[in-house]
Amino acid sequence: MVANSQHAGSVDMLSVNNMTTSGTIADGWAPKVLLITAYRWPTTSRLALALSEAGLTVEALCPVGHSLARVKFVSKTYRYGALSPLRSLRNAIAASNPDLIIPSDDTTAAQLHELHKLTNATDSVSNKLRSLIAHSLGDPTNYPIFYSRAGIASLAHAAGVLSPTTTNIRNHDELFSQLENIGFPAVLKSDGSFGGMGVAVIDTRAEVKHAFGKLTAYYSVARALKRLIIDRDANLFLPFLRRSRPQLSIQRFLPGKRANAAVACWKGAVLAQVTVEVIASNEATGPATVVSVIAHPGMSQAVERMVRALNLSGLCGFDFILDSADGSAHLIDFNPRATQTCHLLSSERTQPVLSLAAKLRGLPPVADDHLVPHRGPIALFPHCLAYAPKSHSSIYTETDLPSKSPELVEIGLEFHRRNNRFLAKAFRLAKGNNTNRVE
Repeated sequence: MVANSQHAGSVDMLSVNNMTTSGTIADGWAPKVLLITAYRWPTTSRLALALSEAGLTVEALCPVGHSLARVKFVSKTYRYGALSPLRSLRNAIAASNPDLIIPSDDTTAAQLHELHKLTNATDSVSNKLRSLIAHSLGDPTNYPIFYSRAGIASLAHAAGVLSPTTTNIRNHDELFSQLENIGFPAVLKSDGSFGGMGVAVIDTRAEVKHAFGKLTAYYSVARALKRLIIDRDANLFLPFLRRSRPQLSIQRFLPGKRANAAVACWKGAVLAQVTVEVIASNEATGPATVVSVIAHPGMSQAVERMVRALNLSGLCGFDFILDSADGSAHLIDFNPRATQTCHLLSSERTQPVLSLAAKLRGLPPVADDHLVPHRGPIALFPHCLAYAPKSHSSIYTETDLPSKSPELVEIGLEFHRRNNRFLAKAFRLAKGNNTNRVE
């Protein structure tokens, strides 16, 4: 339950309640955000730093052992329990009483949506909880479509946004029937997946059954135990116990470059967005590790139309393919949570995190001519710490190194040590090339 407070209301009320008689925001008041995550990703700590640098008070709901509990710019942390996530969310929201909730992964975003659905507005406390979630994420009536790839594609078409037709399939017969129309290569996707883990590009008939079986399989006990013991991640246990099977869809393969947009929005209007082209990633469909900031009117227009159609608020992201023939932007995915580039500076000198912070303070969006955007290529944290002197990555001179936070730099180094990708000279190289900072 949410404790009674003026901060549980809308942004308009927040601004009014924290203004002086002169009509300006009261000195020393900093809106509070509750950053939530189900995973121990260091990118979430990088996001927390950006939120703090934007003048927000940051608290976090995270698993035990997360780096968020070790950094000074997070004022308080709450324990996330993967086996009782909704209780964790409810308790943390009640204790924190934030002005805004920011999910940093699809798992916690979906759990927030579920909490809204299961909470009946029968009293003032429950109503405030529901209002806070809607206030943070946007119109609740659209939540079900967030996790339907076919639904997002259909909405994109209705909004005039280029997007490959995406069709739900239930079995092998439907899959092969669709392949007769689409042809090879094609893309299979599972609803609710993220980070490229639920995506398979199939080039031949021989690959079809294997890809279908892999993406529709029940979560195995072996995989769940591995994630628990090796990765200290219990998030697969509930899907395993429920024997849930994801919805699968098929999409025409589009040749071209990957790109994405990180967005701050409010009640269906874009506050700021940064659009980037993906230069390198962990895997072909995985998260980006190196990006270049670009200006692409087609992407920006598509983002504005989708944000309006979904009536979104908070931080979110959209994935695109830039057609190899004409460079047109085709929407291929929607991320209903903060993405890893939302702290970068756009070609228009705006930054999603700064603009969202300004909105919470009741101020206009931030656009500062003194800020110099770095187009890149930019190696994102923590991957900027994995440079090897003779590797392909060593050509990148701009990095996302948070040099003002030595504790976060050390967390990034530990991440690479655990993943056996750290080299002795990585820290010195990355530190010497730190130019991608927003002062």
